[in-house]
Amino acid sequence: MRSFVNSIDSLQPLPLQCDGRLAARRRLVGPLAATWLMLAATVAGCNRSPYELAPVHGTVTVEGTPLFQGKVLFSPIAKGDNVNPGRPAFGKLQSDGTYRLTTFKKNDGAVVGEHWVTIINVEEDLPDGVPEFARVTVPARIVVVAGKDNQIDITLTKPDIRKYREDDT
Repeated sequence: MRSFVNSIDSLQPLPLQCDGRLAARRRLVGPLAATWLMLAATVAGCNRSPYELAPVHGTVTVEGTPLFQGKVLFSPIAKGDNVNPGRPAFGKLQSDGTYRLTTFKKNDGAVVGEHWVTIINVEEDLPDGVPEFARVTVPARIVVVAGKDNQIDITLTKPDIRKYREDDT
């Protein structure tokens, strides 16, 4: 076992031998630290959307009656040469017909711009008198505005549902 003192009486430290390993370690620390820093910055950047998002919430009703179950899908529409307009946003309909959209993180909203909106029926249970459907596309484009809390209420009629519905058959 190596001793770091000559004797207990003198308590003088022994000289450390440097065989070049310490210098080599110092040369590695700089590049390794830089690599870890770049990796951390990259991972931190992955949590941000490459698209501008804005909060979106609202209510879905059929002739004044809240649609109390299902999902709302906002699909961004491509413009010009851009073939990838962004990720769609989903919102779960609550018992009172309200929804809040999520694209990447809970309730973060939808991509700014024009969207096609689809209401998805996830259960058999619909309000009385509402025609059955698997999906219904809202006939008008919906615009999500930047820098604004977008309240987008979707009002459907029974004839709208019959005309724009799709069934899973």
